[in-house]
Amino acid sequence: MVNPIPAKGAALLHQLIRRLPTLRFTLVEGWWDTAGEFTAYPNVHWVPRTYAMGPIYAANDLLLVPSQVEDAFPRVIVEAGLHGVPRSARPAAAFPRR
Repeated sequence: MVNPIPAKGAALLHQLIRRLPTLRFTLVEGWWDTAGEFTAYPNVHWVPRTYAMGPIYAANDLLLVPSQVEDAFPRVIVEAGLHGVPRSARPAAAFPRR
């Protein structure tokens, strides 16, 4: 997940991390540093803010985009798709379904 803040679905992310302890979650810092909220979990890999997302997409099996607010254009969804990474997003975060 990129930008794990409340508006982007941090509460749901906390639940998933706790309920799925055998899965590894890679979190990328976004608008502000929320590392303190997540790095205590043993199954979380925290990545500082970066523009070099290609290696991050390549190292992960799924992009989670659980935004709680409507995003005008969720670039991470497009970027992950261009790197062949499946995406799971709430309708508020995703492009309209057709």
